[in-house]
Amino acid sequence: MLGPCSSPSSLLARSRPELEDRPQWIPLVLLALGFVWGGVTVTTPRHWSVRTFQVLMAAFAASGFIGQYLHYRGNVAFELEMYPALKGLDLFWEAIRG
Repeated sequence: MLGPCSSPSSLLARSRPELEDRPQWIPLVLLALGFVWGGVTVTTPRHWSVRTFQVLMAAFAASGFIGQYLHYRGNVAFELEMYPALKGLDLFWEAIRG
């Protein structure tokens, strides 16, 4: 249960540029909700608490996909600044490699 704490704690320990936009706070808020609601679900395993926890897990998955897309979009913009002539598959591979 403590494994997921390493990434958010490293984000918070670093300087604030990582968290300058509101969308970058979404994983941290979801993680906090997950810990709290996980405790609720463990202590009172009712249908509504389990269903809410399942919805929260779906939000985790959606957040991951959205985060990957936003990182990719940022990498594309960075690569185009560095190498304006890049396009197509070359741009894709450079953006994927980060």
